[in-house]
Amino acid sequence: MIYVYSFFLYVINFLKNRKLDSTKNAVQVFCILHLIHFIFLSLSVYLNDLPIIPINILGGFLAYLFIIIYPFIINKIINPIYHTIFFYYVGFIMAMTYLSRVKGEFTGAEPELFHFIALIGLIFIFIFFGLLLIKKRVVKN
Repeated sequence: MIYVYSFFLYVINFLKNRKLDSTKNAVQVFCILHLIHFIFLSLSVYLNDLPIIPINILGGFLAYLFIIIYPFIINKIINPIYHTIFFYYVGFIMAMTYLSRVKGEFTGAEPELFHFIALIGLIFIFIFFGLLLIKKRVVKN
């Protein structure tokens, strides 16, 4: 939900040509929560002796890296396409995680109703926010 809220704030700020201060605050919370999540995830992998396959975790690793770096550079990014790429890339990685859970391919997690709802919600958010961003670009040009 923090991701969706952060993305929402970015889209609203972009559409209204405002500074990204509220977006920055939200992604800072998102960053802190992901650092905590990473600790629990690492403990789970260690305690359950789960195999780590580097190629399988590369996308998630990059997403974690972006999530940690983004709050520090958000105000330095001039071109809005880079903000949009950040939100879509992180969301894509989240969606792939939910998809693998839905398909029963995620080690240590059985498919649950939440995974279906989250995946459908993310797809809806991608389309809805994407249309708003595209509409702003088309109207602007």
